[in-house]
Amino acid sequence: SNDTLYHTSIEYGLKSLLFSGQCYDVSVNTPPNGLPLTITDAITNPQTTSSSLLSSEEIQPDGSIHHVSGTDSNNINPSNKQHHSDTAVMKTVGYWQLQANPGIWTLKIDPESRGAEIYDMVHGTVGKNGQVTLDKNTSADVTKTLIMKGFENRGELLLVKRKPGFEGEELFRPEDELELNDSNDDYDDDVVHVFSLATGHLYERFLKIMMLSVTKRTSTRVKFWLFENFLSPSFKASAADMAKR
Repeated sequence: SNDTLYHTSIEYGLKSLLFSGQCYDVSVNTPPNGLPLTITDAITNPQTTSSSLLSSEEIQPDGSIHHVSGTDSNNINPSNKQHHSDTAVMKTVGYWQLQANPGIWTLKIDPESRGAEIYDMVHGTVGKNGQVTLDKNTSADVTKTLIMKGFENRGELLLVKRKPGFEGEELFRPEDELELNDSNDDYDDDVVHVFSLATGHLYERFLKIMMLSVTKRTSTRVKFWLFENFLSPSFKASAADMAKR
């Protein structure tokens, strides 16, 4: 018999690129664990900035830090429009990452968070010995401009400093955590969380059967957590329809 060759065409779509870096509180030289950060499109949301000089620090592959000279930043800061993406600084080496697309973006502390009450973003340089030298012309409400122009992430260094009078304040109040836990205890107890990973159409069919079986056999709310990167377009469309039902 003659062998028949079948050709399959696959198209990949890039949804977003990532900014990532490290953040340190220069007041105590430690990462501000949980500090919320946001980015907004600096071109479509222009606003007059209080600082005309922008400088940045690049984290090199070997972990060293390279200082980049300042550039004019007029008319590239965002307005109070809704941010494009958000994140929180991790305790481990102050790591953070944000989703973005090619273009000019403005990074800032979430203005609606407690972090904005405690911290200001500042510009400075870090020496080889780890000592931080702040720029003299840094203003209290300065933001940081990020430029996405390629697939390689150079690593961004973000420096923050506690405002006067907030030197001993905690980013998370213990009473706030207790109130949050108390308010969510009853709600979380009524939800069954199911984490699933399906690769390929066969396992997606198995996943649908499992989802239907679970929802039919439980009287509580069910929330499915799926890895979007591994799902086919057809499954995503059907999952949205299943969620409505």
